Amino acid sequence: MIPPKNTQSTAPKKSSLNLKTTDLPSDSDAIIPTQDATPEPIAKDRSFGERWKTHRFWLVRVSYHVLFSVWAIVMAIGGIIAWIIAMLFI
Repeated sequence: MIPPKNTQSTAPKKSSLNLKTTDLPSDSDAIIPTQDATPEPIAKDRSFGERWKTHRFWLVRVSYHVLFSVWAIVMAIGGIIAWIIAMLFI
């Protein structure tokens, strides 16, 4: 005599969870993170200007400072011209 292979029913079982609306989690049950759970800083590649500013060759560092100074002077002159034009049309 061969024993039956599967003695359990293949029909899906009904869930035994009878949840009411009071059993569901509410906003007051939310987990509040503590200050100890601060995220780790993300490793970020240095910018092009930052790499030039701290480059090991002096010629690259000097060219960065010269170009940055020229850019700052041009922006300052442009800002003054824009301010004068704005004052003329008030």
